[in-house]
Amino acid sequence: MTKKTTINKIISSKAFWIIISLLGSFLLWMYIMSTEETTIEKTFSNVKVVYQGADDLRAARGLIVTDADADSVTVRLKGTRRVLGNLSSADLSAVIDVSGISQAREMQVSYSLQYPTNVDKSSITVLSKSPETISFSVVQEANKTLEVKGVFTGSVKEGYTAEPIKVEPSSITLYGPQEELDEVDSICVYVTRTDLDKSIAPTNCPYVLLDKDGNKLKPKEISGNYDTVSVSMPVLMNKELPLKVSLVGGAGATEENCVVDEHSGRRRHGCAQQAQSDRRCDDRSVRLCYVV
Repeated sequence: MTKKTTINKIISSKAFWIIISLLGSFLLWMYIMSTEETTIEKTFSNVKVVYQGADDLRAARGLIVTDADADSVTVRLKGTRRVLGNLSSADLSAVIDVSGISQAREMQVSYSLQYPTNVDKSSITVLSKSPETISFSVVQEANKTLEVKGVFTGSVKEGYTAEPIKVEPSSITLYGPQEELDEVDSICVYVTRTDLDKSIAPTNCPYVLLDKDGNKLKPKEISGNYDTVSVSMPVLMNKELPLKVSLVGGAGATEENCVVDEHSGRRRHGCAQQAQSDRRCDDRSVRLCYVV
């Protein structure tokens, strides 16, 4: 057997290619591992600031965190490509613990970074933070109660009338910083449906806060004792019905010397079924001795 024949036999064997595949996989794994463990630096922007214990602080002591000078931060981290490469800004939080605050005051504190639970934070180095501290106010919670106004901005079909909107509850108590509450002038809920020909059954709807000029407000720290209100609105059908009048003589007036306008009518309102079933108004008698 020649040397060439031996080489061809080895190359064409299944065992040879299995060994080559295993060797290639091993080399690829070594390359990936060496790349993944490479140290890199990465900047994360718009990392959200979270106030740990803020809900308990508000519920237990009536204190609210407000007027923060930053809602997010930018940080630059150093770590392996395997760790940092899989992280995004949404995975991080800039945490400030406010659970120990006992009274209203102005504060300026640093924050700590919180990572996903599957990340070893000891393998990450914080190179820079911007800003390095957060300033905010802790204020006493105030409240304000306002009537909820229903506003119909839609339309009804011809021959129908929209009655006043009914809102339940009729008032909302707002809670928040006094400064934000002072800006709220009214609470409104809008009904915008068009071409209505039937009443709106009670429906849960969101309400909006308005300033004194009627502009919508989006306060950060205000909450209400209700998130929505129940809104209903009767829609009535209009119908012209003939009015039949019987005259009873008196004081010199008789049926013969009085004129009745037979074309006059009486407008009635009601639901569509009721209005359609009506044919005329009830007969009415007029005693002429009482007519001046």
